[in-house]
Amino acid sequence: MMQTFLLIKTPPIFGGILLVIALITMFYGVLQALTQSNCKRMLAYHSVSQMGYILMGLALFMMFRNYDALAASVLHA
Repeated sequence: MMQTFLLIKTPPIFGGILLVIALITMFYGVLQALTQSNCKRMLAYHSVSQMGYILMGLALFMMFRNYDALAASVLHA
């Protein structure tokens, strides 16, 4: 409960910064996964891109205070 309260009190600019980091993480993970021939490395980079999706849900919650984005992020994890 306390962690959610701390997210609500943060300014929306932190959500914007986190959104940029999430987008970079998603695209980097996907592009690196597409270039791999080793299955373990491909799975590892795909996991990196999935962490970007989770961060994006958290960032959208911080920016717009939309609980649906937070719920999607928690359910994805």
